[in-house]
Amino acid sequence: MIPTPSASEDDEMNLPKGGSGESKPKEPPKKTFAHHKPSATGLDRIAKVRRAFSEIHDLIEETATPSRERSVAFTELETAAMWAIKAIVLNDPESEVEA
Repeated sequence: MIPTPSASEDDEMNLPKGGSGESKPKEPPKKTFAHHKPSATGLDRIAKVRRAFSEIHDLIEETATPSRERSVAFTELETAAMWAIKAIVLNDPESEVEA
């Protein structure tokens, strides 16, 4: 049986109270977690980044023997592409933040 926290433990962990029927007003998500619609300039930058990552992917695929290391390289490349695109969108003053 899994122990459940007591009411005082809920308070200490800042957990919502259960069963009271009360709901907090919904706050918009923090900027990092909100949906960002890229601007036209941002979309152009994203397209350039995607083409560059695609070229690197093709180069690795052509030159590296199928292996665990190659698979890790592809995974890390995908991670780097994700962060690069996020950097473009989150820091684009023309992007629209949608709640």
